[in-house]
Amino acid sequence: MKRFMTLMLFIGIALTSLAQKNVDEIIDQYSRDKEVQYIHLPRLLIQAGVAQMKTSKTTDVARNINDLRILLLDNCRNGKRKKFRKKVERLTQNGYQEFAKMKDADDDILIIAQGNTEKISEIAALVTGKEGCKFLQIKGNFNTKDINAVVDDVLSM
Repeated sequence: MKRFMTLMLFIGIALTSLAQKNVDEIIDQYSRDKEVQYIHLPRLLIQAGVAQMKTSKTTDVARNINDLRILLLDNCRNGKRKKFRKKVERLTQNGYQEFAKMKDADDDILIIAQGNTEKISEIAALVTGKEGCKFLQIKGNFNTKDINAVVDDVLSM
C-alpha cells in the first residue's frame, strides 16, 4: 500500500509538471504540430509596420509591442481545438486574468492578460467558432488605459 501511495504521488507530481503554466509553453507545444500554422513577428518587423501607420492611439500602443505570435488551428480536428481551448482557459488559474470575454453568433472570444492594474506585459486572445480556432499572443509594455481606448475604438468600428 505504501508503494502504491508513493507511485500515485509521483504520478500526480509528474502530471502537474506537464501542465502548461503560461502562454509561451502552450505556443511552444502547438507550434510544432503539423496541423497548426504558426506565425511569429519579431519587434523589428512590427516596428517597420508601425512606421507605416497613421498616428493614433492604436499606433502609440503598437509601438510598445515587443513580440507577436499567432497560432491558427483551423485545420485541426475538433477534439484538438477543444483541448487547446481548455488549456488556454486554465491559464486564468496560473496568474493570467480574464480581460474580456465575448460571444456573438459565430465566434467566442476570450482575452486574457498578465500584469497589474496599471501595466500589462502580455495579452493573449483566443477566437473559436465555426471557422476554426485562432490564438494570438502579444508581449510588450502596455498601459491599461491605452488598451481600453484601443478596445473601445475597435468596438466602435
